[in-house]
Amino acid sequence: KVLDAFVASGLTLIDTADVYSVWVTGHTGGESEAIIGSWLKQSGARGRVVIATKVGIEIAPGEKGLSRAHILRSAERSLNRLQTDVIDLYQ
Repeated sequence: KVLDAFVASGLTLIDTADVYSVWVTGHTGGESEAIIGSWLKQSGARGRVVIATKVGIEIAPGEKGLSRAHILRSAERSLNRLQTDVIDLYQ
């Protein structure tokens, strides 16, 4: 409902990160992307929003940084969680 209202109000940029919400007990990161991905699929709003996500902060032991291998691995995981084939802004 919040994301539906967000788009209905004319806003278009959704910012997230693979690390969101790794700091919550029991979370492993990517939960925000997964929620947004489920909403994108259910709402059909993908063409009306710009998706921005991030890479680099430690999501798990050994899973951090800006090496080519880590960026490619993380981007693929983010795309899967977001249920889309394009990340509009990858930070």
